Amino acid sequence: MSKADEGRLIHIAKKRERAKEAIEQRRRKLEEETKNLKSGITTKFTANYDAVEDSLKTSTVGLVTLDEMREKQRDIVEARLYRFHSVT
Repeated sequence: MSKADEGRLIHIAKKRERAKEAIEQRRRKLEEETKNLKSGITTKFTANYDAVEDSLKTSTVGLVTLDEMREKQRDIVEARLYRFHSVT
């Protein structure tokens, strides 16, 4: 093997190593972005759920049947959706 061939092989190996490192960096970046998106989604919906849950706890005291409870829950969710849509 000539010196030129050895030089080319070394150059190709270094180029391949740099490409592997770039791919690994992109993979880590995507994993981090995905993790951030997932945590953002859960926090966005948690606040809404907590608000509905708190309203439901205070307004269902003294209800006798499960149907009354479900009706009250449906009313609270509909009122919350109505307020949300009227604001936007």
